[in-house]
Amino acid sequence: MTDVFFSKSVIYIFEHNNDGAIGIIINKSLNDSKYKTLFKELSLNHPISVNNKKIFFGGPILIDKYILLHKPLKDVNPSIDVTNNISISSNKINLEKIIGANDVPYKVMMGHAGWRPGQLENEIKKGDWMMQSMTDDFVFNLQSNSMWEQAISSLDHNWANGANA
Repeated sequence: MTDVFFSKSVIYIFEHNNDGAIGIIINKSLNDSKYKTLFKELSLNHPISVNNKKIFFGGPILIDKYILLHKPLKDVNPSIDVTNNISISSNKINLEKIIGANDVPYKVMMGHAGWRPGQLENEIKKGDWMMQSMTDDFVFNLQSNSMWEQAISSLDHNWANGANA
């Protein structure tokens, strides 16, 4: 995919149903110059990091709103448990609680990606996206600049060598 937002993106799809799909790009840091420029062009202020952790470009929809991807905590509400090991929230109080809990893995993303009904399925059929499962270890512990390469290398070797990527 050659789109500036989605080229070599690893997207965590957290909702996919008859109404469409919603996901978050998890491997593009806002420290990258193209995303800093994007925020400047949109006249948006954003911190480069939260608690010395990078902030990520989650996608081009609602780019001025953050989404917090984190390990589940009992006293973090409202949050959505996507799996037993990954939750999503967008509440400032939750952000403060999770940052304060030093042992809770998390990522902060600005914006998200979305597809209308049938759009993602059609893009997959065209070969725009490759789908595979991912672990919470991959989401929280793998260096963001190596996520795409690792995900692609786990597929057919032609993809890893750049064909159709």
